[in-house]
Amino acid sequence: MERPEFHNINSYNEFSKYYWYRSELEKICKQLGIDNTGTKQELNYTIMEYFNGHIIKKKKSKPSITNIDKVHLDTPLLKCGYFIFSSSL
Repeated sequence: MERPEFHNINSYNEFSKYYWYRSELEKICKQLGIDNTGTKQELNYTIMEYFNGHIIKKKKSKPSITNIDKVHLDTPLLKCGYFIFSSSL
């Protein structure tokens, strides 16, 4: 049995009859505008929820720190102030 294109599938029951690679699931989620991150199992769950009418929105990405000019040995790794090396060593 040949697998139909995703846009021709009308239910999760029909969708789950076929094998999908993780990369295909990620692409489907991107096209639908729903969350496209996570494991294959999580992506399947997101698509199942889509068919059930529950849209799982994309997760907002955390902003990256881009204003660091130089990294030193005393640069904190975490916001709590943890250091790799203590000056008392």
